[in-house]
Amino acid sequence: MIIFNKHLSSHGHPEPFELPGRINIYQLASMSRGQAEGPGAAKSPETVVVGKRFKILVREDGTTSKCYNLRILPNIVSDLEAGFLSRENDLAKQLIGLKLNCLHFIEKNDFGFDRIYISSLK
Repeated sequence: MIIFNKHLSSHGHPEPFELPGRINIYQLASMSRGQAEGPGAAKSPETVVVGKRFKILVREDGTTSKCYNLRILPNIVSDLEAGFLSRENDLAKQLIGLKLNCLHFIEKNDFGFDRIYISSLK
């Protein structure tokens, strides 16, 4: 979390916050927009797709909350290693099933921050 907050502060977000638990981006990718954006979001059947922008509600101090725009690109190598994708199954079928619309092989790093783009919702 400290590293995540350092990443945010280096991109103009000085206030630390806690994410609502661990986020598996592939589970997030298969959610409806209403589920990902929380209560009060438009009841859209549109799916959150990895590679597209979507909103996430982040609670700060347990009292206030703030919305951020997120864009996450898949990092297939590290996600195979983390077990989010399986080497035994046909990778193309897994990706189609997750409704991914962009497949970029991005250089791997320890935290995957090379594929997460965050901006504050104004």
